[in-house]
Amino acid sequence: MSNLKLIVFLFFLYVNSLFSQNVFHYKWYVNGALREGKLIYEKEIDQAVYIDLVSSENLENIDHGKEIKLEKGESATVVNASTSWNDRYYYKNQNRLKFTEDLLKKGFLINDSTLLVKWTLVDESKQIDGFSCKKAITNFRGRNWEVWYTPDIPMYYGPWKFYGLPGLIVSAKEENEKFWFQLTKIEVNPTAKIPVVDTSHLKKVTLKQYDELMTEFFESDLFSSSKGQNNEPYKRNGVELTYEWE
Repeated sequence: MSNLKLIVFLFFLYVNSLFSQNVFHYKWYVNGALREGKLIYEKEIDQAVYIDLVSSENLENIDHGKEIKLEKGESATVVNASTSWNDRYYYKNQNRLKFTEDLLKKGFLINDSTLLVKWTLVDESKQIDGFSCKKAITNFRGRNWEVWYTPDIPMYYGPWKFYGLPGLIVSAKEENEKFWFQLTKIEVNPTAKIPVVDTSHLKKVTLKQYDELMTEFFESDLFSSSKGQNNEPYKRNGVELTYEWE
């Protein structure tokens, strides 16, 4: 093996080991509110979790307990964690996604089984915070996104529900700039483990079932009277506007 080939081989071996256990920190702008998020990846099991830190609690409060199965037949494992249900957990295994939510103080574990992000890779590049980035675009559930990712960090998973790019997402912005993500820090942690809350007390539903519950609530007399309004058809205005079954 020539010296050049040896140097290249050792470099990619170093990069591969460097990003086997990591915590990627993001800023997440959501309709005027700025909050933090963390993407944790375990290469050995090829799984990741994105934690939307809605509350002021942080990862240091998580208690890593014994692993248990999410459900019979599922490959993902969970550990006990003590944290507020205000935080959102997005568990990823390839294109399979389950995430936590709450509605009227009731917790849900939602199976997003129709998830599909179709990327178009664009022949454009630029530097962002020292990273050599390439551009990708997608229309995901009714919103157009412009994303910049770095192939120098071969990460399949991204913030929120994003996945499937040939590199770590450094920046993602919705065209109206109501929603965006920005990578702020990479924490190399060889002992990092995916924290997953105990889901035994959560109601298991599909995304479609949860959307039906949301619609029922927002069109209810209870919600209308609390806002001093008449009943009106529920119209989504969040990060997702449409779904695959519509």
